[in-house]
Amino acid sequence: MRTYNRKNVSPVYFAAFDAEHMEVFDAMEALRLAVAAGAPAEHVQAAARQLAEHVGAHFAHEERLMRASRYSGYAWHMQSHDAARKRMRLVAERVQAGDAAGVSALVGFCKSWLRDHTGLHDRMMTAYLRDYQREGGQLPS
Repeated sequence: MRTYNRKNVSPVYFAAFDAEHMEVFDAMEALRLAVAAGAPAEHVQAAARQLAEHVGAHFAHEERLMRASRYSGYAWHMQSHDAARKRMRLVAERVQAGDAAGVSALVGFCKSWLRDHTGLHDRMMTAYLRDYQREGGQLPS
């Protein structure tokens, strides 16, 4: 079941990133459902690791394209990614320790951060990347 809701997370009109945002949202929903169903701790922890992997892969993809295109907002965008990584790491430690409230905190943080980040940082970056491509710039996959 897709939980990607355009009301909650703005599309950035860059197909690869919109698809990755869906994957992150699906991983958040899987984690939430695992907790709601009373899944064993190891299942909840695996779902939290899966979420972290999706977020990490997505950030790495964005960062690779920003570097390749020499995006002038790279440092600013990276500050946002670094802050999210730090916060996710702290909350994920609670989840790995078996703190059920940590799951709510992790999902809540990810949903609000994803909404805010995609609405500003990612939209600015993808507008730049689309212009870069229109001018003949090649981006890595």
